[in-house]
Amino acid sequence: MTAEEDFDWSHPGLNKQHFITLANLLALRSGGQVEPPFVPDEKPDNDNDEETRDDDSDASNIDTSRPCQISDSAHLNRLKRKFLDCLAELVANEKGGRSVACASMKEGEEEVTVWITRNEGFRASDDAFFENLSLLLGV
Repeated sequence: MTAEEDFDWSHPGLNKQHFITLANLLALRSGGQVEPPFVPDEKPDNDNDEETRDDDSDASNIDTSRPCQISDSAHLNRLKRKFLDCLAELVANEKGGRSVACASMKEGEEEVTVWITRNEGFRASDDAFFENLSLLLGV
């Protein structure tokens, strides 16, 4: 059984599809990919056609084994902010609105660190949730 199968998404306010969509967008924007790459079975008929020719001589020099740092464009900042807001909302899931949570992100060369805090602290049972979450987000 995987971590995804163990996680209980039935709590009010949790939307698995929305969360996965935002996580996938974040992975794509950081140089990752959601699906395996498409490799055509056949070469195009016109190898000399300028549109189909690959003249990017730097492509072979790019190290694709490590994710790139997320850029600082306005769109990506909104995406990161939305992801962090949804994550904070996810951990502040106490009924009655007593819990307030905050999420923050630090981007490194080879990793992204996310900190989460809640005004009432976290219970011991939350450890399993965060463990599963880190496995789901570990790209």
